[in-house]
Amino acid sequence: MKAPPLLTAICASLLLAVALANHVALDEGTHRLVCEGMYSKKDWGGPYAPHIEITLNRLGDKVYSGDADAENLADVAVSYALFELKDIDYLGKMYEKSGRKKYICDDVAISAGLCEKADFNMFLYSGDLLNTTVRISQFDHLGPANLSYPVLKTGYYCISTFVARTDAVYRGTVDFQNAFGQLSASEIPKLIAYGILTVAYAATLGFFAFQLLNKRDLNQILPLQRYLAGMLVLLTLETLVVWSYYDLVNRTVGNSWFVNAYAVFLSVLSSVKITLCLFLLMLVSLGYGIVVLKLPKKVMLRCKVFAAVHFTATMVYLLGNYLTGSGSAYASSQDVDETDHVSSWLGVFIYVPVAVTLCLYYVFILSSMRKTSAKLHKQRQVIKLKLLENLFNLVILSWTLSFSALFFPVIFFFSYSDQSGFESKWKYWFFFSDFWPSISFFVIFLGVSWLWRPTETSYMLAVSQQLSTNGDEPDDGTEPDNFQNQHEFELDDISLMSHSDDENAGRRNRDSFDLETPPAPSAPPNYKEVLSETADHEHASNTLFELDDEDGTATKGE
Repeated sequence: MKAPPLLTAICASLLLAVALANHVALDEGTHRLVCEGMYSKKDWGGPYAPHIEITLNRLGDKVYSGDADAENLADVAVSYALFELKDIDYLGKMYEKSGRKKYICDDVAISAGLCEKADFNMFLYSGDLLNTTVRISQFDHLGPANLSYPVLKTGYYCISTFVARTDAVYRGTVDFQNAFGQLSASEIPKLIAYGILTVAYAATLGFFAFQLLNKRDLNQILPLQRYLAGMLVLLTLETLVVWSYYDLVNRTVGNSWFVNAYAVFLSVLSSVKITLCLFLLMLVSLGYGIVVLKLPKKVMLRCKVFAAVHFTATMVYLLGNYLTGSGSAYASSQDVDETDHVSSWLGVFIYVPVAVTLCLYYVFILSSMRKTSAKLHKQRQVIKLKLLENLFNLVILSWTLSFSALFFPVIFFFSYSDQSGFESKWKYWFFFSDFWPSISFFVIFLGVSWLWRPTETSYMLAVSQQLSTNGDEPDDGTEPDNFQNQHEFELDDISLMSHSDDENAGRRNRDSFDLETPPAPSAPPNYKEVLSETADHEHASNTLFELDDEDGTATKGE
């Protein structure tokens, strides 16, 4: 059975969010049809009685001032229909000539005997509405409608408005008041979800901090691991702020400058979080903390400029998302007899820049990882290469999780384009529209933190270097950045050296490690030749690594 045009309009409007908290705008254009889920007090309790209230604030030049004796507007009436989605079949009457339903009592409907002249410009209905959720009426004055509509059952409720005069301009609001407070029904689960996510971040931070404290006295903490610890603090704080924002909105009645200012602060904090995480991932993909201890200034400057662009785009998108709501209510500018939906150009405008910069970030990261992997492969640094491969898998997983969120709304729309689908699925819309990216972010960052957690192995891998061969020299004839004359460590050697450090703690500098060249019976022939050629150098300096100062001199570890 083909869905009626009005239901199709509701389905198409599901992707257009327009609500601020539980207050939704009504007008003759974009917000002619608005829908939102509602919880009964039994399903989600609170101090308020769940109800829906409609107010006509303006019609033409007349503006509602709050006077109880509002001016009569019988000459230009605004009709409305309020109903739960499951009762949509009661709206409209079948017009035999067209084979479709008509929803408005006009001259054609009167001629066809579908309605009386007394019901002119009113919504049509069929059957007895006494035991249904459908309420049909008409504004003949400014201010609140003469309607008391308590919400006794959890469901998806819609309000459609109509005015006959095409030049009539009207503005109104719909208050979807739930029992728990000022949040919309589709956003109230975020309080629980972000509370749990905050605890998860705090637990991850506690584990990572414990590892840092264990390695602090041994001077085995890398700069990259300090940055990761700082990011975990920022992520925990940002998630806590997100939770507190929704709690603040739920407790605040009406529009508040403090709520708006808090939304701006949250947008900036979230933008910093996303940008810094991608920036840090970019540095790691370029070899920072794995291949090199310091990136060239020109490369670092490019990374900073691109991070600033992405930060700006992300902040604009998040600010618009927080200030306009994120799926709490949905609107359509369609006439009830039309099936084409109107897209939100403003939403596209603020979404495209952040989507483009995010795609470019992934392209740059994957390209940089490919070059770094090639360098490690030439140097035969097998363990480091394996570490980078694991990071590559995390990036691919991140890409998959992030862009899958773009397809969830489409799948949701086409899979549940009937009445029964929306009656039950609107409750989970928040997970796909807002919370899925947060979950994806947590999973990926948890994986990165695990790969680079403070351990003896991670520290030794970072400071160790593979013996250079002819194949890893750069094409310009210059000396490789990480040219060293030691073997890459085996895991057993790392363990033995760690114990040796503990036994000689009183006489050894913890910031460097003396190594003996391990035997390499399975190494290629040229590997031994290079070892013999560099034996004199090894005898003079057996440190793990040498750092070149900016003036070109070498500073050796003790």
